[in-house]
Amino acid sequence: MFPVGVYNVEDYPLNWIDGTYYSTYKGNTFQVSSIENVKSEAEYDAVTNIDLNTQSLTTDFTNTLLSKFSNLNILRCNNNLISVLDVSNLTGLITLNCYDNSIIVLNVSNLTGLTNLFCYNNSISVLNVSNLTGLTNLYCQNNTISVLDVSNLTGLTNLLCQSNSISILDVSNLTSLVELYCHANSISVLDVTNLVNLTDLRCHANSISVLDVSNLVNLIELRCHNNQIDAATNSQILIDLDNNGLSNGYLQSTIFGGGSLTAAGQTAKTNLLSKGWTIVGI
Repeated sequence: MFPVGVYNVEDYPLNWIDGTYYSTYKGNTFQVSSIENVKSEAEYDAVTNIDLNTQSLTTDFTNTLLSKFSNLNILRCNNNLISVLDVSNLTGLITLNCYDNSIIVLNVSNLTGLTNLFCYNNSISVLNVSNLTGLTNLYCQNNTISVLDVSNLTGLTNLLCQSNSISILDVSNLTSLVELYCHANSISVLDVTNLVNLTDLRCHANSISVLDVSNLVNLIELRCHNNQIDAATNSQILIDLDNNGLSNGYLQSTIFGGGSLTAAGQTAKTNLLSKGWTIVGI
């Protein structure tokens, strides 16, 4: 039996979660006010979804706390005050939502079945996702990440990694990408020539000087301002967007070093405006 008293969260994690004691937690303990049955291993195995978002939790989510949930597919613990989250043994996870916390280290390197990782708005400095080849959505913006190897993640459709400290971002193999936000980093080279499915590219506030969008036939939104893109390159961007033939798009850029668009670039800009495009900054 499970008598009245105060218990460590790590000793009885399912009782804590199943009894919703997380809403009245005291540090890493929970208080039982009525008799409960201690949960069996089979009951842990039956848990596939844990949702603890927006509970003001400061509880450390250590391996001891989580490792018993061997069949967990979905873990949501977003919008709390968690600083430690160890999911290294939750190899069955498909979706992990841990955004809006205070997480410093997040080890997901073993989670090869993960398809959705939402870990934005934390203090993560190291994020190893190189083995997560099943990822389709990676949202890791607003952290302190300096290295992000996504070169093998060919199934990614949405990558949001803006507002970090990334200097190298190889997306050349990510031909499934539809949305790429990598602005406010320290990127100098960005090869997007193979990203034929891309519709939304936001790479502003970096150090990019070359940007070839000639193959991006689905691109409808491009924000590339505050880089090192000169007048000639801006002109070619306008020409390529015009040649792609899409209407009602959005382009924001700036001319690095001053100068004016070429005659062909100006003509392309006029054509795009007539197609309903909004063009800002050039």
